[in-house]
Order: sequence, then structure tokens, then C-alpha cells
Amino acid sequence: MTATHQATLTRRRKPLDAACLSALLPGLGHLYCGQFQRGILWMGASVTLVIAAVVTLVLSPTRDGLQLAACFLVADLIVWGLCTYQSWRLARHLEPDYELREYNRWYVYAVLMLLCGFGSAVGFAFVLHERVIQAFVIPSHSMEPTIRHGDRILTLKETYLDRDPQRGELVVFRNPDNRRQFYIKRIIAIAGDHIEWQDDGKVTVNDTPLIQTSTSSQGIFTEANGDHRYRIKLTSSIDTGNAAMGSLIVPPHHCFVLGDNRLNSRDSRHFGSIAYTSLVADPVAKVWGGLGKLE
Repeated sequence: MTATHQATLTRRRKPLDAACLSALLPGLGHLYCGQFQRGILWMGASVTLVIAAVVTLVLSPTRDGLQLAACFLVADLIVWGLCTYQSWRLARHLEPDYELREYNRWYVYAVLMLLCGFGSAVGFAFVLHERVIQAFVIPSHSMEPTIRHGDRILTLKETYLDRDPQRGELVVFRNPDNRRQFYIKRIIAIAGDHIEWQDDGKVTVNDTPLIQTSTSSQGIFTEANGDHRYRIKLTSSIDTGNAAMGSLIVPPHHCFVLGDNRLNSRDSRHFGSIAYTSLVADPVAKVWGGLGKLE
């Protein structure tokens, strides 16, 4: 009875197992080797570095903030490497008859991994959504033929932290009349530009008409603006509010946006120029309805 009882209480600590546990979660290999306090400290250090990176991205979504967050993540990788090596080395020097502790149970390791891993994953997902990438579903026909009704697009946030928007770019912005609603349009003119638009969808920027080349018999044209070439649709409008000739000078720190479905779009012709501070993201790709880069 004594021998059986002793066998259930002791077990050799395998260096490879210790290293793998620390590779999964820093500090877990130390717990495996009986060093509870040191394992919790390593675990806390890793989680703290991840939280610091997340908080930095949330509070300072700038180039400096991104660099600081990257430093925190590099430090966390160093912690992982040191923990993995130390736990492997520790297991090698333990006696073969290591006495199991009450926390040397697979379910304890699993719970710790779930708690720390879930918390880190939620934090990264939050930052990814709020500060880096966001997906949108297109509910209208105003951006055809570039983006169609029902398409799903990925957008890259914080694009305009380091630069101003350019003519011809697609942009996601908050509806000036409803800040909780997002629009996607194309930038036609930027601050200081003189823009004129006609009831047939033709546009002039700084007294230069945008070149429109017919590409089909369905009212599809290729328009050149700045460094960008893109397709627009010129068909009869079902939105009579667009059928009005007008002109204006774009105010400082604003841009003028139009839909690619030029005669069927609610855009700057209705609600005026868009402040740069209202720009949310730069659409980069379609992920549904025709996978590809957006131009």
C-alpha cells in the first residue's frame, strides 16, 4: 500500500514538457516544476506586458504609440523565451522522485491557460477592431460599380493619422447627420480645391474636367483623378436631389466626396464637405462579393 501511495505522489518532471508548458503560457512550466510563486510572477509579467500594449494602442493610436506597443510585445516575447529555457533547465535538475503538488493537475494548467489566453485574445480583438481593422457590409447601390450592394469590405483605420487624404481615394466616414452611421464614398477634391459638378455627373476640379472614358454601353466610365483611376456609373438618377449644378471651394481640413454611382448617391452634394476628423478608415479590400483590392 505504501509503494502504491508513493507512486501516485511522485513523478519525474520532463524537461520537454516543462518547456512546452512555458511556451504555451509563461510561468506554467515553473508551476509544473513546483515553483508556484516564481511561475505566477512570470505569468503576471507576461500578461502585464500584453495589457500594457493594448492600453497603449487604445490611449495613443499614433506612430509613437504603435512603436511603444511593439516594444511591450517584444519584451513579452523575451519573457516567453526566458521562461521556456528556465523551466526546461529547472526540470533537468529536479530529483526523479519529484513530489506532486496540489496544483500539479492538468485542469489547473488548462484553467490558467484559458484565463490568460482568453483575456489576451479579447484585448487584441478589441484593439484590432477599434484601432486597426474593421469590416463593413455595404447596404446601398451608391458605390457601384466599384462596390455593390451586399459586399463586405475590410478597412484600415488610423490611415490619416500621419497624412492627409488624397484625391481619388476611397474613404469611410461618419455621416454628418448621424454620427453613429458610416458612409463610404470617394474623395474628389481636398482642402482648397475649387470643385464644380453638373447634373449629368461630370465634375471639374480646379477648372480641369476629370477625364471620363466610356468602358461599356451600360453607362460605366473610367475616371482619372490625381494618381487614381476608377470606374463610375452614369445612369439616370432616382435621387432627384443630385440633379443640380453647383460649385464650391473645399474648406481647410475638409474633403469633398461623391459616390461612384454618380447620379444615385447621397454625398457631399447633400451634406457638404467632410471634416478630416470625421474620416474613420481607408477601405483596402473586398472579402465578399468579389475578393480583391479596392481601387
